[in-house]
Amino acid sequence: MGTNFYLIAPDPRQNLVERIARWVSSLDAPHDAAQCAAIADGIRERRWSCDEAIVRPQPGLHIGKSSAGWCFSLRVYPEDDNAEREELALIGVRKIMSLDDWRPLIEEHGVLDEYGDVVTPEAMISCITKRWFDHPPSLATAVAAGGIVGPNNLVRRKIDGRCVGHGDGPWDLIVGEFS
Repeated sequence: MGTNFYLIAPDPRQNLVERIARWVSSLDAPHDAAQCAAIADGIRERRWSCDEAIVRPQPGLHIGKSSAGWCFSLRVYPEDDNAEREELALIGVRKIMSLDDWRPLIEEHGVLDEYGDVVTPEAMISCITKRWFDHPPSLATAVAAGGIVGPNNLVRRKIDGRCVGHGDGPWDLIVGEFS
């Protein structure tokens, strides 16, 4: 059990051209015009399908998951994460690889938990960075759970194909879908 957190999805009806331009200008290499056009078409399609939607915050990119006794699972989005490319473009970034990458996005867009409740940016950052557990896990318990002993009496994920790194505090960097 735990709680998942999501960036509030930007309303695609607002600042559409500005977000596309910011994303395209962030590309290092010469951009593939067809790729940029396909992303813009996807954003326009989403925009039209949202025109009749009730205007209320909708969950966007998955920020991560808080589980009791574990380091926070902070979702990262490598540049080659094609599944999330359109959502990354909507917020004007190409990749998210660290808490430092998440901080300005959390401040700018806001956060929803999996129940649809708004979480303040301060509370979200605190949930990630100020984690602890009352009782230290034994090495046997951590290993049995698929992890290692981490900071602040927490279990930390082992670096493998899903966990690509450990944060400077009680969070792990996780790629791919999880809940």
